Amino acid sequence: MFVCRYEFKGDHYVMRAKPPFDDWFDWTKSWTDLKKTKTDFFLATNATFIASQISPGLNHFEPWVLCLQSELREGFVKKAQAQAPILSFIPDETMLQAIKAGLLEAPVVEQPLKTDDETLGGKVTYWTFYKYMVRLGGEPLEERCPNLGLPGQ
Repeated sequence: MFVCRYEFKGDHYVMRAKPPFDDWFDWTKSWTDLKKTKTDFFLATNATFIASQISPGLNHFEPWVLCLQSELREGFVKKAQAQAPILSFIPDETMLQAIKAGLLEAPVVEQPLKTDDETLGGKVTYWTFYKYMVRLGGEPLEERCPNLGLPGQ
């Protein structure tokens, strides 16, 4: 949110006059409206829109924002898919009529897959952030805890 809500003025950062996503902080909104607003952002596929919200002077964070938003979007989609009941097959209209008439068995509904809310099924982890945040503005960033290593190292 920092890269969208603030801009660099002189030698410090100040909040933009009308920052994007300001309604995220509007306590008068209902939880339903707030959820829709945030969901729209996290599920957005329009990279141009997302990039246009980044404040001038902070645009070197754009790759981070786009990549991490994409990972969050994939995680939310993965979670929604995992929570949906799975039919062993999808009946067409003729099959539905035969099922109602008792001529066919109804399709088996399998239990939805499980995903964890903490990492959205492994899409959002420390390592997800790490792999995108090792460079800023084309320059490598200093790794302060190199002994952590990446998974598998």
